[in-house]
Amino acid sequence: MTASDIRNLIAGGKIEQAIKELLAYVQTKGDNDLYNAILTQSSRYQDNERQNRLGMVSSSDYTRLRNAVTYALLESLEEVFADGPGSPPPPNPADTTTILFMTSNPSGTAQLQLEKEHSRISSRLQDSPNYSKFRICTKKAVTLSEFQESIFLEKPNIIHFSGHGDKNNNDVRSMLSRGLDVDETHIPQDNTGIVLYDENKRDPLFVGTNVIQRIFRTMVKRQEVPIKAVVFNSCYSDAQAKALSEIVPYVVGTSWSIKDEAAIAFATGFYFGIAQGEDIEDACDLGINQALGYGEPEDRFVLYKDGQRVEWH
Repeated sequence: MTASDIRNLIAGGKIEQAIKELLAYVQTKGDNDLYNAILTQSSRYQDNERQNRLGMVSSSDYTRLRNAVTYALLESLEEVFADGPGSPPPPNPADTTTILFMTSNPSGTAQLQLEKEHSRISSRLQDSPNYSKFRICTKKAVTLSEFQESIFLEKPNIIHFSGHGDKNNNDVRSMLSRGLDVDETHIPQDNTGIVLYDENKRDPLFVGTNVIQRIFRTMVKRQEVPIKAVVFNSCYSDAQAKALSEIVPYVVGTSWSIKDEAAIAFATGFYFGIAQGEDIEDACDLGINQALGYGEPEDRFVLYKDGQRVEWH
């Protein structure tokens, strides 16, 4: 089936069939990121249709979401058939914001709701009229090598990491004590950092803040990756944020442990702001507003701008 055929299905309101054809075609290309993006739209479409049948959604909200899914599918269609005849010209990189989502939740750690967070973030970006201006890359269960390589290859403007931080946190200490002999010589005295997978993707690997800082210094200073902002949506990530603020214009972190729902709420509000064209500071402010509703105090979230901590009051 050609791009024109699928576009006609979408135009004729045959969304479910269009999704089926898109998924089948993308599967043959082996593009997992694009396949997952279309699968997300399929879930949104099915859920919207179900709620409409049950009378659980207003007519305006039903139409709005259906239109958003339709628009997102057309965007995916252009990407799927980008090299085909009659395809639109590629977007100007200068007009595109690349967002790299990286997650790490090794087996045995607290069950972070990473899938829910990613789904809600993607939804906010895809609902935006500016959706075509964003390029979204997702890397799950990242190892240390994948962490660096993903930044090098994707050249992101915004990096979002969801996972664990702080070696002294009870969940992390318990995880590291279960049969894993960690070389701690590279970990600074404050025991801050993030938890990734080891290269075999079997055990957790605690990576100190100084290592993360050096990776970003290499990416920005030597490789000239245009990173504008980094978001550590993980507990106890103030130290990482402060360290990277010497290198990256904007860095978001947390000063203490954050409940999963509050972390998701912050991310949802933050990327809603980004999708609507707000700057990083205003988007962060919107994210904090969302998180406050889940009982987290304002000072749980920290933002560094050009090396200086932003005071919200």
